[in-house]
Amino acid sequence: MIPMTDSITQRLIRPLTLLVASGLLLGAAHIKAEESEARWYRVEVVIFENRDLSDARSEMWPANPGLPDLTAAEDLSGPPRGMSVTYSNRLELGGAKQQLARSGRYDPIMHFAWTQRGLDQRHAIPIRIQGGVVFPELPIPSLPEASPLSPMTPTVVGSTPNPGAEATSYAISTTAPVIPKVLHQLDGTLTLVLGRYLHLYTDLIDRRLITPDALHFSNGMPPTYDNGQALASFRVQLHRKMRSKELHYIDHPLLGILVKVLPVAVEPSTEPDAQAAPTT
Repeated sequence: MIPMTDSITQRLIRPLTLLVASGLLLGAAHIKAEESEARWYRVEVVIFENRDLSDARSEMWPANPGLPDLTAAEDLSGPPRGMSVTYSNRLELGGAKQQLARSGRYDPIMHFAWTQRGLDQRHAIPIRIQGGVVFPELPIPSLPEASPLSPMTPTVVGSTPNPGAEATSYAISTTAPVIPKVLHQLDGTLTLVLGRYLHLYTDLIDRRLITPDALHFSNGMPPTYDNGQALASFRVQLHRKMRSKELHYIDHPLLGILVKVLPVAVEPSTEPDAQAAPTT
């Protein structure tokens, strides 16, 4: 056995220390690089409505489903703080949206993407979205001896109504001109949460015109326009665990959501995209 003098010990320990230290530094740099890449995410979604109500007829829907909590929501029509928003047909899922539209079974409502920092459950920020057809708010009182308002054509956010389209009367008779509040076809929040996996939480209101007997409702009936059509509101609260770089489909009897989340390495510009109008 060779005696270990102090000089020999120092000559052995010093290289090992340097090797371990360099390895730790390299590992830390690798972890830091991964954190930097995963810190920001680009979230692209296509939200579409299912025209076929057959699956929804087997369920009982609340006539008044309540509204999403918008207290802490970040409005994408802002411009939002610390986020980059894109509304464009050049997004990756543009082809999927066109296929949905051509199918005749689905109506795309919104297609957009936003970039945000990955945050845990406690600090995650709900993203407020609004889009689709715009309806006058109900109820609006109808009074005796009222002169009807002009017919109103539903408008779609980000598009120009067809001048030749036949107007559909959603107006309510009143004795004086009224500028009604409006209700969007789609309104609510999407929340991205970063944990071991990515998680997307939805709290959306889907509004659509139906005949009063089209679906089964509890606790009353949805409000009805003077043309006999009911404006029903459906609350869509869903959760999906996801992996980045994969296309995910979130299913519901009334709505569908395509979502793809991509990690981005560089903090995005907080300036809103020039094409800041939702596409349908």
